[in-house]
Amino acid sequence: MLPHWADWEMRTITRMDVQSWTRGLVEKGVGASAIKRAYNLLSSIMRAAVDDDVIAVSPCRNIDLPQIAIKPPQWFTLDQAQSIVDELPAPWRTMCLLGFYTGLRWGELAWLHRRRIDQR
Repeated sequence: MLPHWADWEMRTITRMDVQSWTRGLVEKGVGASAIKRAYNLLSSIMRAAVDDDVIAVSPCRNIDLPQIAIKPPQWFTLDQAQSIVDELPAPWRTMCLLGFYTGLRWGELAWLHRRRIDQR
């Protein structure tokens, strides 16, 4: 957000100023995720200013933000998975294999205890 908004008074910022700022970030090649985070911070500050009666209305309304590209999940090939397993110390191989072949996430693997497994 800085240095762009450093010298601005809150009450002088308009919706079009915010829209121009986001478009300028796009033109500079800033990524969509970074722009959204910066905008969300500015929007939070402006909402707090409205709540505190510093400004009447937030200028962060109806702002067109760049679309964040959703990347499809990437999966390990069998060879990649095996090369990872081969590099692990023995105690971690079973957990890693279990994760690869079941799709369990780290938290699920970490909380997996013998008493929670039905061995039948």
